[in-house]
Amino acid sequence: MQGERKEKMAVFVDMDNVSATALEIALSRWRFRQTEVVLRRAYGGLDKLKGASTVLQRYGFHVRANQGKGTTDVLMTIDVMDALHAGLLPSVVAIASSDGDFVPLAWRLRDEGLRVLGVAEHAIANDEVLTSAYHDVEWCDVPGTVVSAQPALTKTVVKPVVSVNSIPQAIEPKKVSTSLVVSNPVQSVSPPSETQRSLGNVAAISEPVSPKVIAIVQALQPWLPLTVKQLNQAGSVLREKKLVSGHKPLHEHFRQFPDFFKVLPPTGPARSVKLLKAP
Repeated sequence: MQGERKEKMAVFVDMDNVSATALEIALSRWRFRQTEVVLRRAYGGLDKLKGASTVLQRYGFHVRANQGKGTTDVLMTIDVMDALHAGLLPSVVAIASSDGDFVPLAWRLRDEGLRVLGVAEHAIANDEVLTSAYHDVEWCDVPGTVVSAQPALTKTVVKPVVSVNSIPQAIEPKKVSTSLVVSNPVQSVSPPSETQRSLGNVAAISEPVSPKVIAIVQALQPWLPLTVKQLNQAGSVLREKKLVSGHKPLHEHFRQFPDFFKVLPPTGPARSVKLLKAP
């Protein structure tokens, strides 16, 4: 929409611990959401940087090679803190690395009031360590997470309505599926269309989505499936929008809908919640 302000982001990439494919997936998603990446820097050994050179050049990354094994983390951390003190960082900072070496850096940036996004590959990452440190984690190797940045608020389900007169004479009425409900057999109702018949089986087994689930997900946008929100951050937003109230622990509101939310960790003090699928 014209006049709408784009979210600005700085991206720091540890190429020793994230693949070029994962990085390109994240960059494509941000472009789809119209996020403006204003600072792009990548770090790693020469072999890793050379292997990712196509992606790094395509997206205009400033590249810095490390000075030997184990120095990537130090070099990247120094640059992030230099950018912070120079006032170069926007309100959102993304750290792309599948290990937990940058967790202290993430907490330091959060202390400055910045929103910190983790970018990682779920197959090789310690998800509990990362989800406890970052506001959100973008898993780049999980299929099916590239979805609309603004999921629909309502789900339209077409349910076929069958008239008694539309049942073929050769079929006994008692054989009609009990999942098809005749709303008013006295009225004359047109037979279902091709679209209705194709969706009939899905409609018969679909469960209605709770309006509260839809409202919670919409209030915490952007929130993609299989990404995580911190409970302390989510609570203030949900209370402000009057979606939760009283003294009931926040995690209990999410536990009411196990098909959509997973509270982390499963035992002990709850710190974050994962969206399992879009409502």
